[in-house]
Amino acid sequence: MVQINVFGDSIAYGCWDREGGWVERLRKLFDEKGFSSKFEDYYLVYNLSISGDKTKEVLNRFEKETLERPNDDGDTIIIFAIGVNDAQFNNSEKEFHTPKDQFRKNVKELIDKAKRLSNKVIFVGLTPVDDSLVDPVPFEPEKSYKIENVREFDKILKEVCQKEAVDFIEVLEKLEKEDLKEILEDGLHPSTFGHQKLFETVKEFFETS
Repeated sequence: MVQINVFGDSIAYGCWDREGGWVERLRKLFDEKGFSSKFEDYYLVYNLSISGDKTKEVLNRFEKETLERPNDDGDTIIIFAIGVNDAQFNNSEKEFHTPKDQFRKNVKELIDKAKRLSNKVIFVGLTPVDDSLVDPVPFEPEKSYKIENVREFDKILKEVCQKEAVDFIEVLEKLEKEDLKEILEDGLHPSTFGHQKLFETVKEFFETS
């Protein structure tokens, strides 16, 4: 059995998607593989994502949650889909929620700890935002999400993954080629169409890696 633990934020959780998000689609994909192989290929997917989480919150919980789901019959894959909330900008304090240097350290620590629990660690890249809708956030005007900031944090994430030799699934570049109004529900969270595109990207990674 292969176990897949996904740790992320509201996007990984599947907010705003009528079908439960890209992780739910991934679970259904592997369920079908199990059925068609009469469970010779058996995958168990856990979505352990929490709305609002940043790298700090995932650092505080992912070890415990992974150890509580031991897989004595096979491998455990750990997927992190986190970082957009770290790139959130506080307009009052004029700073990122997570300073860039701290974000880099957090990602490195996540990798170090995850490697002790799994021989397969994957990061999903950040998703785009629509500045016109979330700069500032309508219901929290002290907060802003900007595409230029998301790009910077995504670059840091990719650089750390390359340096630490863990897989990085490129998302931002692909999704920015799409119409933002189609792939985003509220300027921040992907729509059902956006989650489908995310799923297709992650699916392609698993099929080719």
